[in-house]
Amino acid sequence: MNYFTKDWYNEMTIIRFLDFPDTIEEWEENTQVFCQDSDFIKVCKEELEERKQDLLKYLPEPFHPFIYDGTLNTTYPSPNLRKLAADWVKKTEEKTLSVMKEYDKFFKSIKKLIPPNAQKIHDIGIHDAKVLDFKKNDKTFEIIFGDRKLKFTFTNVKKLAIPNRLLERWWLYAEIYPTEIGFELRVLFDDMSELFLEADNVLIDNI
Repeated sequence: MNYFTKDWYNEMTIIRFLDFPDTIEEWEENTQVFCQDSDFIKVCKEELEERKQDLLKYLPEPFHPFIYDGTLNTTYPSPNLRKLAADWVKKTEEKTLSVMKEYDKFFKSIKKLIPPNAQKIHDIGIHDAKVLDFKKNDKTFEIIFGDRKLKFTFTNVKKLAIPNRLLERWWLYAEIYPTEIGFELRVLFDDMSELFLEADNVLIDNI
């Protein structure tokens, strides 16, 4: 992946840790609703610990004390933390949008070099489509998305690298490039695994 990289995606998803309620009343209300089914603080701490290394990697140093003491997502934010978060989120959202625009611009520049059906993979947009099934044959590769009721059948496949666990994974972002025989497809899934293939065409069917 040249545009929609794991690093780019991991940084983008840090934003959810900085999505603070507007008022303390809203914070308390959300906490009470959540606590009906679970221990809110415990869950928040577990989520922070799970992403701790990414938080320390992508968030500037002024955020680090809040990460180390666990208050980044377990207490109502101070004005200082809210200002830090707002500035970082704005910058990161602009960066995220910029990468998307860069790829769209690039894709338009090479679109005519890609088989028409392969172009449709980009044009129809299947972000967050869930893999229901897949099948690999000698020269073909099929992948079915249950929620979208779509099937892609890649033909005359020259190269193929399938993630270890593809079933029930969510297709996030894809990049398509022209090749001498057809096209190259790179897909990033929700567990940060990647699919790579080269084929001469793809058949797209409603199921």
